[in-house]
Amino acid sequence: ASNCGWCASICYFGHACVCAAGEDCCGGHCSDTTTDVQNCLGCGNDCGANSVCTPTGCACAPDFGDCNSYAPDGCEAYLLTRSNCGACGAACASGFVCGRNLAEENVCMECLSIHTQCGEYCVNTRQDPLHCGGCDRPCLAPNSCCAGRCIDTSNDESNCGGCGRPCPS
Repeated sequence: ASNCGWCASICYFGHACVCAAGEDCCGGHCSDTTTDVQNCLGCGNDCGANSVCTPTGCACAPDFGDCNSYAPDGCEAYLLTRSNCGACGAACASGFVCGRNLAEENVCMECLSIHTQCGEYCVNTRQDPLHCGGCDRPCLAPNSCCAGRCIDTSNDESNCGGCGRPCPS
C-alpha cells in the first residue's frame, strides 16, 4: 500500500503513498530520475526524442545526433544516412552510402557489385521486394521479387512457392 500509482495519494487505511528508494515524485508519478528520459536527473528535465538519460545527463541514443543544436527536438538526426554518416554533417560522396563496418562504426562505403544504390541504401534489385528490377519498383502482394521481376509464386511454373523452384512435373 506504499505505492498507489500517484505520489502523495491516499492509500488504504489512510496511509500516504511514497515513492520507492531512489525515486522522486515527478508530476504526480514516481520516477527513477537516473534513467527516465522525461525526468533526467531531475523532475521535468525532458531529454527529447531519440535520447537516453545517463549519470551525467541527457545524451543521444546510438545512431542519433543533435545536429541542429535545438534541445527541444532532442537528437533529431539519424546518423546512418548519406548526409549524416556517423556524425552530423559527415556526408558521403556520390556513389557511396552510409553503412556499418566490421567494427560497428557508421562509415561511407561503396555498394557491392551485386547491389544498386537506391537513395540512401544498397539493395539487390534481383531480390528486394521494394526495389524489384530497379529502384522504387515494389512488388505488390502476393508477388515476390524473383530475378528482378515481380512474380506470383503461387501460380508460376518456374517459381513454384518460391523463387527459383520449378513446379514438379
